[in-house]
Amino acid sequence: MTEAPTQIVGFGTGSTSYDAFLEREEIPVVRDLWVKNVFELPLAPWKRKGGRGTYINLHGSGINTSYIAIDCFLMEIPPGGSSNVEHYMYEEILFVLKGRGATDIWTPKSDKQTFEWQEGSLFTIPLNASHQLFNGDGQQPALILGCSFAPTMINLMHSDDFIFNNDFVFKDRYAGQQDYFRGEGTVIGKKMLETNFIADVRSVEVEKMPGAGEGFASMHFKLSNNTVICHAAEFEVGKYKRAHRHGGGAHIILLNGKGYSLMWPTGRENEKMTIPWKKGTIIVPPAGTTT
Repeated sequence: MTEAPTQIVGFGTGSTSYDAFLEREEIPVVRDLWVKNVFELPLAPWKRKGGRGTYINLHGSGINTSYIAIDCFLMEIPPGGSSNVEHYMYEEILFVLKGRGATDIWTPKSDKQTFEWQEGSLFTIPLNASHQLFNGDGQQPALILGCSFAPTMINLMHSDDFIFNNDFVFKDRYAGQQDYFRGEGTVIGKKMLETNFIADVRSVEVEKMPGAGEGFASMHFKLSNNTVICHAAEFEVGKYKRAHRHGGGAHIILLNGKGYSLMWPTGRENEKMTIPWKKGTIIVPPAGTTT
C-alpha cells in the first residue's frame, strides 16, 4: 500500500480521488460497456493485495457519474499462495470463479477464524475486518471476482490512511462469532436469504417471480449486514425477464448458459443494442437504461 497522499480533484471529470488511487494500484483497468469473458481479461502483479489482478470499471458502475459507485475487480492467487493481510473501510463481496481455498478473518477484538471456499462460493468480508485468502490448490491458481464500495468511500474521504489504516471495529456487523460463516442462513419472506457465506451460489434454491417474467426465478442475499445486497436469477429455456431499469452499479455476472440482453436509452426504443452473453460475461447497465 503506497503512502502517497490521496489526490483531491473534481468529481465527474475522470480525475477523482478514486482515479488517483487506481493509478497508484498499477494494474490494468478495464473500461467498457460490458466484458465478454472475465476469464480472458489481462492480469498484472498487484502489490497491495498480492497475486495478480485487474479492475473492471464498466460504464454503468457509477464511477465518474455518481457519488454512489461500485467497482469490480479480479484477483488471482497463485498455486499454494495467499493474498496479503488487509482491512479497509468499505464493503466487499467476493465470488469464487475458479479454485478452492480458505480465508482467515479477525479483528483487534476477536480471535482469528477460518472458513473454506470453492468454485461458486459467495461471501463477504465484514466491514474493516482483517483477512487473508489462501489458495488450497498447489497446482492451479484461484480466481476471485470482487465488488466493493471502494470508489464511494475513497471519493468521500480523500484519505488512504482513514480507509486502510483505521482500526475501528464494527461489532454490530462482526464480533467474532464462531458460527458466523456456517449454517444455512435465514430466509425472509421467501425471496431474501440472510447469511454470511454461501458454499455454492449455483445450487441455491430460487423462487419463481411471475411478475418479472414467465420462467424467471430469483433469490436475494443479504450478507454480513451489508448495505449492498445481491441476488441469483434463473431463466427457463427460451424465457426472458421483462424489460426494466434502475440506478447504476448493478453488476451482472453470467454463471452458466448463453443468451443475450437488449439494452436501450429509456424512451428511445429505436436505439436498441444486443449484448450476447455466456458464462463469464459481465454486464453493468448504465443508470436509467432499459434492459
